[in-house]
Amino acid sequence: MKYRDDSIYNMLKDLISFQTVSSRMIDDLVSNIKYSLLSNFGTLFKLLPKMVRDISKEREKDISILFSGEETEIDRRILDEFKDPLLHIIRNCIDHGIEKPEIRQQLGKKPKGNILVKVERLIERKVRISITDDGSGIDESKILESAIKNGAITPGAGSSLTKGENAEMARWWLSTGIPRGMAKKPVMTYVYGATIRGTAQFIEDYVAHEMPGVQYPDVMRSYTYCAYAAKKLFQGIAATVPAAENAMRWLRSVAQSMPNGKRMQWSTPTGFLVQHDYQDCDERILHVKSCGLKEITVREWNEGTKPLQMQNAISPNFVHALDASHLTLTAKRMKDDGLFMVGIHDSFGTHACDVPKMHEHIRSAFVELYEGRNLLGEFLWEVGGIGEPPMRGSFDLRKVLDSEFFFC
Repeated sequence: MKYRDDSIYNMLKDLISFQTVSSRMIDDLVSNIKYSLLSNFGTLFKLLPKMVRDISKEREKDISILFSGEETEIDRRILDEFKDPLLHIIRNCIDHGIEKPEIRQQLGKKPKGNILVKVERLIERKVRISITDDGSGIDESKILESAIKNGAITPGAGSSLTKGENAEMARWWLSTGIPRGMAKKPVMTYVYGATIRGTAQFIEDYVAHEMPGVQYPDVMRSYTYCAYAAKKLFQGIAATVPAAENAMRWLRSVAQSMPNGKRMQWSTPTGFLVQHDYQDCDERILHVKSCGLKEITVREWNEGTKPLQMQNAISPNFVHALDASHLTLTAKRMKDDGLFMVGIHDSFGTHACDVPKMHEHIRSAFVELYEGRNLLGEFLWEVGGIGEPPMRGSFDLRKVLDSEFFFC
């Protein structure tokens, strides 16, 4: 298009240029306003250590509070609204969750209790805040006793309240059913340190996506029903494989007994070195505007380790190390026999004609790995732990040599 009057063309050109510049200025202004409203969780968390010390002293308890993700930023108006609920939950952890030192020692725990406040950045500009403690939790009988004493409920109602609610959830799950797909993941991850909270969230997602049309009763939240199912699944798993449950708890206790900041290291039966090291760090978020980046996370590593991660990860790392040893021994047998083999994650593969021979090597390598060796005792010795490993069972490992479905 041509303009007869150059002045009109120049005016339009200037107008477009002004629009571009003003749009950029407005974007920068909005961004700066949002940034000025941001504040990290650390500004709130710095108030908590003293509060925890003071209240713990009043309750004759020894409790420390740990933080993760305190550098995460959020609108300070939301942070202000979150302050009172956070303080209330922390007081509940101190008052009702964590036991006194002498009781903790009787339960085989360290005298000092821990509260962990964890902030996780999720997608879609969301954050998840979880508050956990290593105590025994709330005593339901004491709550009912207090409710009856204060006249909130009658003794007859109090004696059946919890049972009635559990019975309602049990009836609902029995009528709804628990599919194999829902139970598979908790069964597979239980000995790897899965938690009730994480399993309940998985069940809630599974019901939402894999069981369309299922409606929860109106009397309680969906998460409550899922947490109930998670607890029952865990109880069932522990009752089915009590030795695995005992070994998992023992491994966690060994990690818990390590001096603060000490890294754990041991050798697998095939000679590989395992380093169990979840190093503590401070994270800082740097706000930048370059090459499409808005922020950069910088980690400053500290000398110590993260106690809860060290405890939660010890079972899966120990099991994975032994699984890797089993894979290595099987691969060596296949090579010595002149056969091909490929490992795909936790699966073994070979040519169809060699599958029967591979099955023999898988079974014989398993027996070689676990028969006659006290792997838990060796682990305890190498990491410098104290205590006594769980007793060995009486199962005859050589029976797996003739098992049709072993390691399918």
